[in-house]
Amino acid sequence: MLQSLFHHIKSLAKYLWQQPKALISWWRNRRNFVIVDPNDSSITFSRSLFRNIKQLTEKSDNPPKAFVFYTPATRCYGFVIHVPFSQPTQLADIQYNSKHKCIGFESLNPTVSKILYDYGVAQAMKPCKLTVTTQLTPQGRLYFQIERPHEKYTRNSSTL
Repeated sequence: MLQSLFHHIKSLAKYLWQQPKALISWWRNRRNFVIVDPNDSSITFSRSLFRNIKQLTEKSDNPPKAFVFYTPATRCYGFVIHVPFSQPTQLADIQYNSKHKCIGFESLNPTVSKILYDYGVAQAMKPCKLTVTTQLTPQGRLYFQIERPHEKYTRNSSTL
């Protein structure tokens, strides 16, 4: 057990050392993650990610809402907070769950099951922790990209 963990850390360190941009991105986003739960189609923020979102929404008087979308170029899902849409669009309210003492939102389109299926997660009916990175759109708008899990944790290593 300990040897496999050491080998995994060693291979990760070797990869990150060869990829300076990946190392910098990993270091900046190491505490930003979401827990996706397909049972109730919820996405729960880590504390660090919630603090980042809170800083973005401090100036707004409206309650924060999230819009979930798919990016074909990166083959990843993402979400953005406070998007001005001219058309009626399904936005998810960011809410506090007093029972579990956490903050997140319910994603109905796309559902969390669809996200996990597209990512190829083997155990798609259990809650899953996924890394989140901050990205910029071509228009300069900040969004949060839910990264694909390492292929070790997927059903197969083929591309979707």
